[in-house]
Amino acid sequence: MSRLDTMIRRMTAQRAGLAWAKQALGAAETGVPGDIVEVGLGAGRTYDYMREHFPDRKIWVIERVVEAHPDYHPPAELLLLGEAEDGLAKLAGADLALVSYDLGVGDPVGDPALAAHFAPAMIACLRKGGGLIVSTQPLPDHPELTAISQDEAGTIGRVFVYRR
Repeated sequence: MSRLDTMIRRMTAQRAGLAWAKQALGAAETGVPGDIVEVGLGAGRTYDYMREHFPDRKIWVIERVVEAHPDYHPPAELLLLGEAEDGLAKLAGADLALVSYDLGVGDPVGDPALAAHFAPAMIACLRKGGGLIVSTQPLPDHPELTAISQDEAGTIGRVFVYRR
């Protein structure tokens, strides 16, 4: 499969996972309350999607170096500049409704290992009883996470959704 086809497949699955999360969470005032964090801003595509589809929630962004177009930068007060580990530690106990995790460089061994490393910190940020993780990498089994079927979330083979 070409790199272009791989990217299209990943982006399609990521959009499906986030759309599923929006429905599952509902509105911030009447559904699962809490902010969102985007772990890895990259070009800002996912962040831009979330601004449009989650307008009633604050969206935190953790990014080592912001290189996205200025139209896709978060407000300074919601940007946690630096390493993902440090940003997640700052959000521990924040009762987030959603963690969107998209770190990696396409390494089939290193990327899942990195996600596994960050899984406990993501869980520590997440609201109990309904908070969600949408991840481009599978996370290891954890007693506080329930994997949502990829059929249900519409993310077949590429994006993984978990509920705390």
